[in-house]
Amino acid sequence: MRFTDIRDSIVSIMRHNLEVQQSGKATDSSILNPYVVGTYGIGKTCCVNDAIKVLGSDWGCVPYRLSDHEPTILSGCRIPNKEGTEVVIARPDWHVKVWDAFNNGKKYGVLFLDEVAEAEMQVLNVGRQLINGLGIGEFKLPQGWFIALAGNRVKDKAGAKRLPTHFKDCLVFLEADADLEDTCSYGVESGWDFKVVSYLRARPEFYCNNDPLEDVSPNPRSWERVSNALKLKGLGASVLQQIITGTVGESACADFIGFLKVIKDVPEFLNLDNLIANPKTARIPERPDVQYALCGALSGKATTSNIGNIIAYISRFKELEMAVVCIKDAVKRDNSFASHPEVKAWLKSTGRELMV
Repeated sequence: MRFTDIRDSIVSIMRHNLEVQQSGKATDSSILNPYVVGTYGIGKTCCVNDAIKVLGSDWGCVPYRLSDHEPTILSGCRIPNKEGTEVVIARPDWHVKVWDAFNNGKKYGVLFLDEVAEAEMQVLNVGRQLINGLGIGEFKLPQGWFIALAGNRVKDKAGAKRLPTHFKDCLVFLEADADLEDTCSYGVESGWDFKVVSYLRARPEFYCNNDPLEDVSPNPRSWERVSNALKLKGLGASVLQQIITGTVGESACADFIGFLKVIKDVPEFLNLDNLIANPKTARIPERPDVQYALCGALSGKATTSNIGNIIAYISRFKELEMAVVCIKDAVKRDNSFASHPEVKAWLKSTGRELMV
């Protein structure tokens, strides 16, 4: 599933859970527990966080890594009372964190159990009680709070183990697939360096190639780190190249550096303001990868006063996809562009379906 589909599924599931619970007819099988599973580094956690944003400000999210905990921590440590006459159960930390969020205005929310498949069997056995009953023993989630989970696949050799059948039976499996356009949209919204986003669109073969036998591989998470690496100060080109190699691997790094060298020598990048000021006569580069990069740079330069000129320039591209990329990224960075008269006119004349 695409990440946008998983996000929308989680949103729908949580609204369903809330409706069922408020009806007073909730059962173990009527409350659904989404489990996002897929290879490492593709943004499974982001799916859950994005779903909470869509649900609204009344919703909170408490992340909790099952792999970090022992069963006695999850269910509450047994300790003697002050008098030493009996054993009492201390509140587990997940219970404290969730109720703190609830008492601070999060009427609804999700206890997000991450790295599920890396947890020990005893933890999963206790965790099943939390999932199936929205609590363990006397420690319950507040009304309006539910469970979401995420984990890696066994075949990716990321430390994941096969889940026991009784645990899997509590879950709704949402199989996550790395999706280039979803990643690029996320990158634009998150402020990635436009060169990384443009490169991935131009060279999708290096987008996500996880290899368990390699120390590092290109995937959405590692490309985000490359974007951050490009912001480092005081480093020579050779040192920066070694850092990128140590982030996405030698082959991906070599190809990315080659891409940077190409666009560095393109005159249009040296004076984007002049290009925007002369959209009818400015030269259009021939190479598709350079066009992608130029569209990424122009989307970042877009303002309410120059968007018309940018549209006039990108509309001259033979491949309409390039123009679509530029407008989509501009709108992702600033949603107010969606209602701009010149953007709306371009959409109407070009075909709104191209933006989907």
